[in-house]
Amino acid sequence: SENFSYTANVFDADTAEFRLKSVNTDGYTLITDNIDAHVDFENLSGLFRTNEDFSLVEFPENKYVSRLDLFRWDMDRTELEMGSASVTDTIADIETDEYGEEVMVGPRYISIDREQDSLSFVSNRATYDYSRNILRGSNVTFLKVADAYIYPGDGEVVIDPDGMMEKLTEASIVANREMKEHRFYNATVQVQGQFSYTGTGYYDYVNETGETQSVYFHEISVDDSINTIAEGIIGKDQYFMLSPYFSFQGNVELDARKTFLTFNGGAGIIHDCEINEETYLKFKAEIDPAFVYIPIPEQPFDIDMNYTYAGLFLAGDSVHIYPAFLSRKRLPRDRYIITSSGILYYDRQSDEYRISSREKLRYPERPLLRLLRLSRNDCVVYGEGRISTGMRPGQVRISSAGNAIHNMNTKETELN
Repeated sequence: SENFSYTANVFDADTAEFRLKSVNTDGYTLITDNIDAHVDFENLSGLFRTNEDFSLVEFPENKYVSRLDLFRWDMDRTELEMGSASVTDTIADIETDEYGEEVMVGPRYISIDREQDSLSFVSNRATYDYSRNILRGSNVTFLKVADAYIYPGDGEVVIDPDGMMEKLTEASIVANREMKEHRFYNATVQVQGQFSYTGTGYYDYVNETGETQSVYFHEISVDDSINTIAEGIIGKDQYFMLSPYFSFQGNVELDARKTFLTFNGGAGIIHDCEINEETYLKFKAEIDPAFVYIPIPEQPFDIDMNYTYAGLFLAGDSVHIYPAFLSRKRLPRDRYIITSSGILYYDRQSDEYRISSREKLRYPERPLLRLLRLSRNDCVVYGEGRISTGMRPGQVRISSAGNAIHNMNTKETELN
């Protein structure tokens, strides 16, 4: 120092190196250079200001570094309070970078552990408890990890002696940072590094009427593309509705690059019509809550991998016709008169469930394209397209097309 004052209980130095001895090991727990130092052993305090814009401060045992211009030493509490002399607000400012992403401005604490890939956080007011080797950042608005913003519930980030960040509780996750379409809340998050985190949390599914249903994701993680993915399970007892017209049970998957959730399980329809042993249609599809379209193959299955059917059947034990709409048929030898496949959806205008191909949706006037409808109002099943009469005369092949209407209340069927 050019100038220093050294008395029995106090010393001042305009230029100093500061090394704080570790309580737990033979090394140092804090290291910094080129600071103006004031240490008072009578009041058990110290005040340190950098002689440059910022000085590099190292926390060797926590494997973190920062660039600071001010910190205070409380010897009685074995604690250092760190911040910036130029900052008056405890909450860091937020700016937008050239990519449109939010960036926190203030003292940044950076991990130097290779496995954490320079994980960092910004805190205008942080403390270091050197008796326990714990670095605690307060008023941390968010962390940028992988493709996500992670918001600590209490605004605190705690770094343990081994350099690992403690679990964040009651946190929020917004993924990804570009689209910002997916938000988890009440989340518990373990951050492993700049590009890796795992957790659990809740997610709001909002259907076409604006009704909100909470989905619990038991596994939130990052894939090899540094993209947030998540998995959850929806039980039958949750009475979950994809829309007011479709119930659901099964698995739900989230990929932050996609706009909508992917549902992998079984869909049920809502009506009061008498149909033989209804089932949950097995499917996997990305679902737009405003327009629920469920894929249905030529031979559908229920969630237990049993055959399920949609159409009008000619009974094999007696001469009569009965309907099936995502339900079982009565006997294995019963044959379709008319059926359809492609997509299952609900037409609000007519109050009908419909099964058709996307081509039929585009060209409804084409008669050979199949369509199947179930009216919830009068319990009438209507089908159009190719019709199987069930006749097999041998050397003559019969091909029929038209429509069929079956009324469940009167048990009458009309074929045209």
